[in-house]
Amino acid sequence: MRDPYEIVMLNAGSVWFGRSEGGVLQAVIDGVEYPEVLLYRSYPFSRPMEYISVRTPKEEEIGLIRELEELEAGSREEAVRELNLRYLIPRVTHIESIAQKPALWIWKVETTLGAMTLALRNLHEHLQSPASGRYLITDIEGRRCEIESVEALDSHSRKQWNKIL
Repeated sequence: MRDPYEIVMLNAGSVWFGRSEGGVLQAVIDGVEYPEVLLYRSYPFSRPMEYISVRTPKEEEIGLIRELEELEAGSREEAVRELNLRYLIPRVTHIESIAQKPALWIWKVETTLGAMTLALRNLHEHLQSPASGRYLITDIEGRRCEIESVEALDSHSRKQWNKIL
């Protein structure tokens, strides 16, 4: 039995991903068939297509894929599709308003998945910047959305954003 804390790097050339008839992600890794696998990003914001953890349904790690680009095209497409489903985060397209209420910040935003109202207790805990100009917002209920680029937002949105600076 191998050490559960040992990091195993997978050879992308020996990894195949496909789907069952029911749409479940399957894999063949080093000749071993896995009827169901789960994929997780080790660094979801800074390196979303690198260091992908491949796990069994019982959360046992099979190994890490260093870069998805190393996979053959069909397997890479299935992996990206699976990761996009797991890490679905709506992107903010417009900030309608940001208002400070007693003990809460209330944000009304439009996203790629529709309108959202977010409640944040404080900005330091609920607003993270994984890269310059990019922000991840997590409200008190755990819902998340992302601002890909503050500079790319419309002028009204940037005016609202400036309220928190």
